[in-house]
Amino acid sequence: ESDVSHEETPEAEGGKAIVLPEDPEEGVRGFIYSWIDAWEAQDTKRYISFYADGFVSDGMNLDAWKRYKDRLNKKYNSINIEISDLKVIMVSDDQAEVSFIQDYRADGYTDRGEKSLFLIKGGEEWKIKKEKWTAISR
Repeated sequence: ESDVSHEETPEAEGGKAIVLPEDPEEGVRGFIYSWIDAWEAQDTKRYISFYADGFVSDGMNLDAWKRYKDRLNKKYNSINIEISDLKVIMVSDDQAEVSFIQDYRADGYTDRGEKSLFLIKGGEEWKIKKEKWTAISR
């Protein structure tokens, strides 16, 4: 017999797994990928649900942004978004700055740029408050 004692891992009550609080940065990353899925699916209603009521981008408010995205979704049969170099900075528990390189392809159109998002958290949900895209030459 060994003299080495092994600590028992405490079991959660009722045999259920203990759920640890989510890493806020991982929550933001998951939000970004879900937003991209809605964008690629060209599901404007779901896509717009990722945006805060006071959203602004390029002088457009949320209503103008929705109309703009509706026009693009009617113009293109398919949209493909690839991102790289995803960076998340937690400004506070309910604010985050996100940036990444975005490669956008839709039918015969392509562009590449740096996307910057400012997110706010209301309750349990992240929302995009501001969005900026800057072209990068290929």
